[in-house]
Amino acid sequence: MKWLMKVVIVTFGVMMGLTCGGAIISSVVQSHQKAVAAANTPEQRVAEAKQQATAQQAREAKENDDYHRGGASVLLLLSDMKDPESTKITEVLVVPSNAVCINYRSKNGFSGYRIGYATLTPKGNLHRSPDGADTWNKYCADKTGTVLDLDVLNRMTSGKLF
Repeated sequence: MKWLMKVVIVTFGVMMGLTCGGAIISSVVQSHQKAVAAANTPEQRVAEAKQQATAQQAREAKENDDYHRGGASVLLLLSDMKDPESTKITEVLVVPSNAVCINYRSKNGFSGYRIGYATLTPKGNLHRSPDGADTWNKYCADKTGTVLDLDVLNRMTSGKLF
């Protein structure tokens, strides 16, 4: 029994040592990173700030381009619809290939609503469901990208979306 108690105590001690050691290592690494940042010359800090600002401008320009491409795609889709007034856009996704994927609902010939999807390819060709299923699968299915805020798109298109 004393042997088991010693094993438990030693195991507990080792676990506590590892936990505390991890915290100490993490603290040392953070201190080192702060020291390196403080050791940068003013010129290095200015260069780093410029690099961060340039990266932020690039992200904002990409988002702006995505919104313009998304808005133009939705307007193109609406111009292709029989009853654009009944069309409700539910999602607009711009994927890294610059294809635009649009989910929408629109009235069918029986005044019921149907769910549809459209793809604007990177080359600017619009494909709607169901004929555009291959294009949707190629550019949009299981893809990630920028989901555009529909309120922002609506303002950009002067309220023409909904």
